[in-house]
Amino acid sequence: MNCRILNTKYALIQGIYYIILCVLMSYGALYLGKVGLRTSFIGIVIASANIIATLAQPMIARYIDQHHTPLASILLGMAMLCGVLSVVMFVIGQLPYLVAIIFALLSAMAITMMPFINALTFVFEEKGVVLNFGLSRGIGSVAYALMSLILGYIVSRISPIYLPFVITISSLGLLPILRGFQNDHV
Repeated sequence: MNCRILNTKYALIQGIYYIILCVLMSYGALYLGKVGLRTSFIGIVIASANIIATLAQPMIARYIDQHHTPLASILLGMAMLCGVLSVVMFVIGQLPYLVAIIFALLSAMAITMMPFINALTFVFEEKGVVLNFGLSRGIGSVAYALMSLILGYIVSRISPIYLPFVITISSLGLLPILRGFQNDHV
């Protein structure tokens, strides 16, 4: 396994993941308001997403441990689900309460991914490959900041209604990288 290539892939995973998180966490309330939800209800949706993620993380971890499922396979499935949910959310944009449910599930999925993305470093460490977590996580932060800046400009000029497309494209970007990690049996 080439350490430089693996570190690049891992940095890309962190960067793309934090782009998805930026859309959901920084612009989610704006998007939900644009589809017609009240501020108080938006707070409930976001809180629900965090509660779902808190419950889902240990259940998924237990599943991985019990079934010896490769971590990259789980992350690949989660990234696919994020992409599908973001497309569904865009398509049903005229149904605000259904959008709220999809948004909560999508956000919960994205939040749930975080500890598993971080855990990839430990999986590689067990195989004798040390990934540079600090640099990769730093790239995630830079990606978040740049995407926030770009989205601020786009949203002010166009509309927040197209934000699910950013999630779809980002999720699609994660798929080949995670597939490569899956091929490494991680």
